[in-house]
Amino acid sequence: MRRLTLCTLLASLLLSPSQAEQLPELGDPSAATINTQQEQEIGETVMQQIRASGEMVEDPDLNDYLMHLGYRLASNSPEPGRYFQFFALKDRSINAFALPGGFIGIHTGLFLSSQSESELASVVGHEISHVTQKHMARRFEAESRMSIPMLAATVLAILAARSNSQVGAAAVTSAQAAGSQLSLNYSRDNEREADRIGMQTLNQAGFDPRGMPRFFERLQKSSQLMDNGAFAYLRTHPLTQERIADTQSRAEQLPYRQVGDSMEFLLLRERIRLLHEGGPKAIEYYQSMLKQGKFSSEPAYRYGYTLALLANKDFAKAEQELAKLRQQVSHAYVELLAAQLALAQGQNKKALETYATALQRYPDSPGLTLGQIETMLQLKEAKAALNVIGEQKSLHGGSARLFRMEAEAHALLGNSARQHQALAEYFAREGNPREALTQIHIALKAAGGDFYLQSSLEARQRELRAIAMEKYKQAPAQ
Repeated sequence: MRRLTLCTLLASLLLSPSQAEQLPELGDPSAATINTQQEQEIGETVMQQIRASGEMVEDPDLNDYLMHLGYRLASNSPEPGRYFQFFALKDRSINAFALPGGFIGIHTGLFLSSQSESELASVVGHEISHVTQKHMARRFEAESRMSIPMLAATVLAILAARSNSQVGAAAVTSAQAAGSQLSLNYSRDNEREADRIGMQTLNQAGFDPRGMPRFFERLQKSSQLMDNGAFAYLRTHPLTQERIADTQSRAEQLPYRQVGDSMEFLLLRERIRLLHEGGPKAIEYYQSMLKQGKFSSEPAYRYGYTLALLANKDFAKAEQELAKLRQQVSHAYVELLAAQLALAQGQNKKALETYATALQRYPDSPGLTLGQIETMLQLKEAKAALNVIGEQKSLHGGSARLFRMEAEAHALLGNSARQHQALAEYFAREGNPREALTQIHIALKAAGGDFYLQSSLEARQRELRAIAMEKYKQAPAQ
């Protein structure tokens, strides 16, 4: 997929200057602001652009981890029943952000900079608090002339400024040319409130509340030593010594709690490290760290080392390290690595056997499940893949990625109607009802005399038309 800049995405949302509507400035926090439905529409509009950018990390294990971590925190927030969606962006900068509608993005650089799971959770909890306290929504007064595309463009400009100061400056200029008034930084009051509520959430969720001041203090010291753009978090979350002291004081008032890191956090951090630092240098890094004993978790570093060996096609050495790793830890991620190693060596039958055995022990592992389906598709075992997909849909519902694989399986079987029906569901879950309707239209033409399939497609077509009309405020093309 073509990678787009945030500035390009912003341009796709902005109206021409002659059509632009003046965006209002930040109003009184107690004043009425945009409603929940508008927040959701803004968030969905921005998310559609972010998905199209190719920046989102499509790692089912990472996404599953973030959703579990996020909801563990959210269930202990002031709004435990609120909808949230947590996702990762491949970006080395240390950052996280909250969008209207409960969408929270975490840069992969934040994973690498967090020395404990509680530190990572402290930032996520802080962002959850920005959502529950409506800090983003309060940037805009309620005004009938304010359009969803213009608000989404403003939010996207804010994201651009967070991730890259130069790109952000261009995005802000574009937005201002369209008539919007931007406030790129959270106020000090917003930050203090998010710190206070975030720390309460962190503590109630069972994490170490001291993770927040530890992370903030290290972030401030590091940013003073290096000004290389890696500390994007500080651009929109002003960090002062007073704020650090305040979080330290609050943490000291809470009972001391020693909290260990989950194996998921430790292993995923090494998987993320290799997203940014692969090649021979990664092998040298892990060899050095393991030899010197410089690690917080030997299994995690051996896992990273094995991944690095696999990426560099040193299969014999990777097999040796995998054997050592299995002696140290039993985990779904390790079994996924074993299956991937078998596949890389052309041992397809062994890979499928590894998946089948591992899924008996870890039936809820998204990485193993999707890996098994993808392997079946690679081997043209479409019917077996559809059986697993059907089981997953009945147990967990259908994710966008699952429907995309279902479409591939039907394509292998030559079933065009079912293929495009699955593609319609894929696009619907990607927030693109217009393209979903196009796929339904193609599926209806291919359905032939299948009465039940045609009836199902027509019913779904009516639902998608209603969604599209609401989303775009006009009749869809199909």
